[in-house]
Amino acid sequence: MMALPAPAYQKAYRSVDGTSENLCVLQGVLEDARTSIRPLSIAFVDFSKAFGSISHESLMNGLKRSGAPGALIDYVKYVYKNAVVMVKRGAECRVRSYYFPIGLTSPDGVISMLN
Repeated sequence: MMALPAPAYQKAYRSVDGTSENLCVLQGVLEDARTSIRPLSIAFVDFSKAFGSISHESLMNGLKRSGAPGALIDYVKYVYKNAVVMVKRGAECRVRSYYFPIGLTSPDGVISMLN
């Protein structure tokens, strides 16, 4: 069976540093929105849980070492510090602020919200 090439947007299992490459793409998008004076919405979604077990401090250090802009680093810090969990079960929706000291995948707070 012949293996198909991975899509260009896939960053996992490649020899390139996908995180750094995506930071460069993000920086370009931010700069384009700034110079063209257009509103921009960005969502950070970690489908693969790549950062689920990395401490916030390690993540921030990695961003600094990769040359991420200070504003982006401050934003990521803000997101982690002010994470909100929303759990919807049936018609009921519970929203609770919850601090995740490591990544955003700590299940304890989410599980307790379901009870």
